[in-house]
Amino acid sequence: PLRVGLLGNFDWWPNRDAYRWFVEEVWQHLEGDSELHVFGPYSTALPRATRTMLHGFLDNINDVWNGVDLMVNPIVSGSGVNVKVAEAIYNGLPMLCTPTAVAGLLESPDPAIVILERPEDWRRVLGGNDAVALAHRSPQLSTRMHVEARTHAERLAAFLDGVIARSGPQRTVTQR
Repeated sequence: PLRVGLLGNFDWWPNRDAYRWFVEEVWQHLEGDSELHVFGPYSTALPRATRTMLHGFLDNINDVWNGVDLMVNPIVSGSGVNVKVAEAIYNGLPMLCTPTAVAGLLESPDPAIVILERPEDWRRVLGGNDAVALAHRSPQLSTRMHVEARTHAERLAAFLDGVIARSGPQRTVTQR
């Protein structure tokens, strides 16, 4: 069976909303033997859905990346940079996302990252051969490097130096 992963801290309300939306609007309407594997703190407290395994927190994040064929990131509320999406991209996982989940993370389209908003589109992709094809893709190297921390370290240090400089005479981030 296709192993679909969902990762998040489910003590955070936008992640609970995402799980609820995904299960109610997408997952429960799918037939077949695909499995949904849900990882992260408080995931074992979520309502169980059919063909769903609630794993809880895992000590080794690689167990998530190695345990699924593709990730879903159905974020429908909240804001900010979605670190779990960036991590999945960096680790080469294909994924199906809402526009909110990838906001600010992609410089250009990537065939391994499918962005859909409507539940019927999610059901179409996950319910057919498109999901299997997606599971065999990996984000392009340029996409993976775009979310790598080292790619942005100098810009972040310069930004923080500017913030510190505006707050008064103190050490800069680049000083050690």
